[in-house]
Amino acid sequence: PRSEDPNAIIAEIRLGIEAPADSLKPTHVGIADRGEAIGHAVDQAKPGDAVLIAGKGHETHQLIGEERRPFNDRLVALTALDRRRARVGFLQPPVE
Repeated sequence: PRSEDPNAIIAEIRLGIEAPADSLKPTHVGIADRGEAIGHAVDQAKPGDAVLIAGKGHETHQLIGEERRPFNDRLVALTALDRRRARVGFLQPPVE
């Protein structure tokens, strides 16, 4: 997010998301921490779903304000997949 407030980014994205009028469940969740958000998406994916991790691509760091932190989407996603595989099996739906 560099110098932007992550919650402000989430709020802007939410403006473009419309929930179906008859929906009782939220259609999305906003998680400010990128690593936590990737893990959540992997955990919630059901068989046949695709998890799209967009925006960082080849970058191996994340700028938070003036601080440069090591961060790699690919490694975070692989770790999340390994955790899920160990917990419930690779293609099993999450336990509710």
